Amino acid sequence: MSVFYKVIPRKKPGDPEAPVKYYAMQKMTGQATLNDVCDYIAPRAGRSSGSVKTIIEDCATAIAESLASGETVTLDGFASFKVTYKGKGSPTVEEFTPALIERINVRMRPKKNLKNAAEQGVKLISVHTLTTQDTSTENQEDTGI
Repeated sequence: MSVFYKVIPRKKPGDPEAPVKYYAMQKMTGQATLNDVCDYIAPRAGRSSGSVKTIIEDCATAIAESLASGETVTLDGFASFKVTYKGKGSPTVEEFTPALIERINVRMRPKKNLKNAAEQGVKLISVHTLTTQDTSTENQEDTGI
């Protein structure tokens, strides 16, 4: 499995005089949709793609309902989900009101085995290298080499 990246320049935020440093940024090659995932699972589970899709949608609904009830959701071997808040603080407990909560988020944390599986066997490939290879291949074709 190959994962692609490109190198981009960045300055330190808040310090315009800081030297530019170069960082890797992921370069996605496409998008797997719910239907793609269902098509992958269906033959392995002995189910139709439609029934797998229903199961996944029901799983998402169950997670959402559990989170809305104040529960943390843990799916062993997959991920855990919890609600997080972003907001402003108050000087005292008595002065705090729910209006200070600006946004409610859902945080998903992959379990170690899922994270490790994604990292195992991954080959990192620079998009710049691919571009250079494509250009040299085109030049070879143009010159008859």
